Amino acid sequence: MFGMRNQISDPLCLQRLMSLEILGCDGLTGAVLDGPCLARLCVRDCSQLNFLDLRTPLLTFLDVSDCPILGHIPLPTESFRGLRVAIFTNCRGLTESFMTKIVDHCRALRQLHIFGSGASEKANNSRSRQKIKTKAGLTKLTAGRPKLELISTKKEWRLLRTKNEGLRNSHDHLLN
Repeated sequence: MFGMRNQISDPLCLQRLMSLEILGCDGLTGAVLDGPCLARLCVRDCSQLNFLDLRTPLLTFLDVSDCPILGHIPLPTESFRGLRVAIFTNCRGLTESFMTKIVDHCRALRQLHIFGSGASEKANNSRSRQKIKTKAGLTKLTAGRPKLELISTKKEWRLLRTKNEGLRNSHDHLLN
């Protein structure tokens, strides 16, 4: 279920739930969710969250944002296979190694947002000699995956948002 102050308990069983938002739970240190029908999960602003164990075979959208110490999300064989969008904005504990694993594991993935994560911070640190090596590592994430869009900076995110708003507005205009 939910871990409060370093307690790990049995999974929270969400048998029929299709969408879940967990917002601003500062006392939450971990969560184990068993959601056989869960397609959409949003976990935001959980400053103490350090692990998230998801057993969600139908998950297509995962937004884990502003969870700065989150450092562990296991990738069970049966979960994440249909994941199309993964957002890990401002999750500094999630490294380039984790991003590589999730890209390899989630073959349906089309968008990966990593700005503010441990992977993108290392890549964007201009003082680091590691910058070029890490940028190359991030580029490797999309190798062989032409349909995967990697959003690693706030500027890229703003461009994507503007593009999506433009598409929505043109669609609305056609309907009128």
